[in-house]
Amino acid sequence: LIDVVARYGGDIIKFCGDAVMILWPCDMDASQGVQQANAMQAAECALVMLRECGEYDVGKGQEAVSLRLHCGIGCGPMYGYCVGTEDRWEFLVAGDPMRQIGEAEPEATQGQVIVSPEVWDLIGRTFLGTKTPKGNWLLRDHKVDHSPIDSLRPGAS
Repeated sequence: LIDVVARYGGDIIKFCGDAVMILWPCDMDASQGVQQANAMQAAECALVMLRECGEYDVGKGQEAVSLRLHCGIGCGPMYGYCVGTEDRWEFLVAGDPMRQIGEAEPEATQGQVIVSPEVWDLIGRTFLGTKTPKGNWLLRDHKVDHSPIDSLRPGAS
Protein backbone atom coordinates (compact mmCIF):
# COMPACT_ATOMS: atom_id res chain seq x y z
CA LEU A 1 0.00 0.00 0.00
CA ILE A 2 2.79 2.41 0.88
CA ASP A 3 4.52 1.66 -2.44
CA VAL A 4 1.32 2.40 -4.39
CA VAL A 5 0.87 5.72 -2.58
CA ALA A 6 4.49 6.65 -3.30
CA ARG A 7 4.07 5.73 -6.97
CA TYR A 8 1.15 8.18 -7.23
CA GLY A 9 2.84 11.02 -5.32
CA GLY A 10 0.69 10.92 -2.19
CA ASP A 11 1.88 11.73 1.32
CA ILE A 12 0.81 9.33 4.06
CA ILE A 13 -0.09 11.58 6.97
CA LYS A 14 -1.35 9.07 9.52
CA PHE A 15 -2.32 5.49 10.16
CA CYS A 16 -5.51 5.40 12.24
CA GLY A 17 -6.14 1.80 13.29
CA ASP A 18 -6.94 0.02 10.03
CA ALA A 19 -7.36 3.33 8.15
CA VAL A 20 -4.76 5.49 6.46
CA MET A 21 -4.93 9.23 5.70
CA ILE A 22 -3.22 10.24 2.47
CA LEU A 23 -2.82 13.76 1.07
CA TRP A 24 -1.88 15.19 -2.31
CA PRO A 25 -1.00 18.70 -1.13
CA CYS A 26 -0.80 21.82 -3.22
CA ASP A 27 -0.68 25.55 -2.56
CA MET A 28 -3.92 27.21 -1.46
CA ASP A 29 -3.82 29.34 -4.63
CA ALA A 30 -3.02 26.40 -6.96
CA SER A 31 -4.57 26.51 -10.41
CA GLN A 32 -7.64 24.47 -11.28
CA GLY A 33 -5.38 22.25 -13.40
CA VAL A 34 -3.14 21.41 -10.43
CA GLN A 35 -6.18 20.68 -8.28
CA GLN A 36 -7.58 18.41 -11.01
CA ALA A 37 -4.25 16.62 -11.38
CA ASN A 38 -4.08 15.98 -7.63
CA ALA A 39 -7.66 14.71 -7.52
CA MET A 40 -6.99 12.43 -10.50
CA GLN A 41 -3.81 11.09 -8.86
CA ALA A 42 -5.77 10.36 -5.65
CA ALA A 43 -8.56 8.62 -7.59
CA GLU A 44 -6.17 6.56 -9.69
CA CYS A 45 -4.16 5.65 -6.59
CA ALA A 46 -7.31 4.45 -4.83
CA LEU A 47 -8.30 2.26 -7.79
CA VAL A 48 -4.80 0.78 -7.99
CA MET A 49 -4.69 0.18 -4.22
CA LEU A 50 -7.93 -1.79 -4.52
CA ARG A 51 -6.52 -3.87 -7.39
CA GLU A 52 -3.10 -4.50 -5.86
CA CYS A 53 -3.78 -4.43 -2.10
CA GLY A 54 -7.54 -4.83 -1.77
CA GLU A 55 -7.35 -8.03 0.26
CA TYR A 56 -4.85 -8.68 3.04
CA ASP A 57 -4.83 -11.99 4.89
CA VAL A 58 -2.07 -13.19 7.24
CA GLY A 59 -1.88 -15.65 10.10
CA LYS A 60 -4.16 -18.50 11.11
CA GLY A 61 -6.75 -19.18 13.78
CA GLN A 62 -6.94 -16.58 16.52
CA GLU A 63 -3.85 -14.86 15.10
CA ALA A 64 -5.44 -14.34 11.67
CA VAL A 65 -5.70 -10.80 10.33
CA SER A 66 -7.97 -10.06 7.39
CA LEU A 67 -8.39 -6.57 5.93
CA ARG A 68 -10.49 -5.44 2.95
CA LEU A 69 -10.03 -2.00 1.42
CA HIS A 70 -12.56 0.64 0.55
CA CYS A 71 -11.86 4.34 0.01
CA GLY A 72 -13.47 7.74 0.49
CA ILE A 73 -11.97 10.81 -1.19
CA GLY A 74 -12.53 14.52 -0.53
CA CYS A 75 -10.74 17.66 -1.68
CA GLY A 76 -10.26 21.31 -0.83
CA PRO A 77 -8.36 23.51 1.61
CA MET A 78 -6.96 21.69 4.63
CA TYR A 79 -5.06 22.81 7.66
CA GLY A 80 -2.49 20.91 9.71
CA TYR A 81 -1.85 21.48 13.39
CA CYS A 82 0.60 19.99 15.85
CA VAL A 83 -1.32 19.68 19.11
CA GLY A 84 -0.47 18.21 22.47
CA THR A 85 1.82 18.59 25.43
CA GLU A 86 5.47 17.82 26.04
CA ASP A 87 4.61 14.15 26.64
CA ARG A 88 2.40 13.52 23.60
CA TRP A 89 1.97 15.28 20.28
CA GLU A 90 -0.47 14.58 17.45
CA PHE A 91 -0.73 15.97 13.96
CA LEU A 92 -4.31 17.10 13.42
CA VAL A 93 -5.72 17.67 9.94
CA ALA A 94 -8.84 19.81 9.58
CA GLY A 95 -10.92 21.30 6.80
CA ASP A 96 -13.92 20.59 4.60
CA PRO A 97 -12.28 17.58 2.92
CA MET A 98 -12.53 15.77 6.27
CA ARG A 99 -16.32 16.29 6.21
CA GLN A 100 -16.44 15.05 2.63
CA ILE A 101 -14.44 11.95 3.50
CA GLY A 102 -16.63 11.38 6.55
CA GLU A 103 -19.66 11.31 4.27
CA ALA A 104 -18.09 9.36 1.37
CA GLU A 105 -16.12 6.62 3.14
CA PRO A 106 -19.06 5.04 5.02
CA GLU A 107 -20.90 4.67 1.69
CA ALA A 108 -18.03 2.60 0.25
CA THR A 109 -18.27 -1.13 0.64
CA GLN A 110 -15.43 -3.61 0.14
CA GLY A 111 -13.57 -2.86 -3.08
CA GLN A 112 -15.26 0.49 -3.74
CA VAL A 113 -14.04 4.07 -4.07
CA ILE A 114 -16.57 6.78 -3.23
CA VAL A 115 -15.68 10.40 -4.03
CA SER A 116 -17.38 13.56 -2.85
CA PRO A 117 -19.28 15.80 -5.29
CA GLU A 118 -16.38 18.27 -5.00
CA VAL A 119 -13.93 15.62 -6.19
CA TRP A 120 -16.31 14.51 -8.93
CA ASP A 121 -16.42 18.10 -10.22
CA LEU A 122 -12.64 17.87 -10.73
CA ILE A 123 -12.38 14.34 -12.19
CA GLY A 124 -15.77 13.61 -13.75
CA ARG A 125 -14.53 14.34 -17.28
CA THR A 126 -11.85 11.67 -16.94
CA PHE A 127 -13.46 8.90 -14.84
CA LEU A 128 -16.63 6.84 -15.01
CA GLY A 129 -18.89 6.93 -11.98
CA THR A 130 -22.39 6.45 -10.66
CA LYS A 131 -24.11 8.93 -8.37
CA THR A 132 -24.97 7.41 -5.00
CA PRO A 133 -28.26 7.97 -3.14
CA LYS A 134 -26.43 10.32 -0.74
CA GLY A 135 -25.05 12.48 -3.58
CA ASN A 136 -21.49 11.17 -3.68
CA TRP A 137 -20.03 9.26 -6.64
CA LEU A 138 -19.04 5.59 -6.91
CA LEU A 139 -15.85 5.65 -8.95
CA ARG A 140 -15.73 2.97 -11.65
CA ASP A 141 -12.75 3.50 -13.95
CA HIS A 142 -11.33 5.83 -16.59
CA LYS A 143 -13.36 6.96 -19.54
CA VAL A 144 -12.29 5.48 -22.85
CA ASP A 145 -12.01 8.79 -24.66
CA HIS A 146 -9.14 11.12 -23.83
CA SER A 147 -10.23 14.58 -22.77
CA PRO A 148 -7.71 17.44 -22.60
CA ILE A 149 -7.41 17.04 -18.85
CA ASP A 150 -5.73 13.64 -19.43
CA SER A 151 -2.57 15.50 -20.41
CA LEU A 152 -2.12 16.42 -16.74
CA ARG A 153 -1.66 12.79 -15.72
CA PRO A 154 1.91 11.48 -15.63
CA GLY A 155 2.71 9.34 -18.64
CA ALA A 156 -0.13 10.78 -20.75
CA SER A 157 0.72 11.71 -24.31
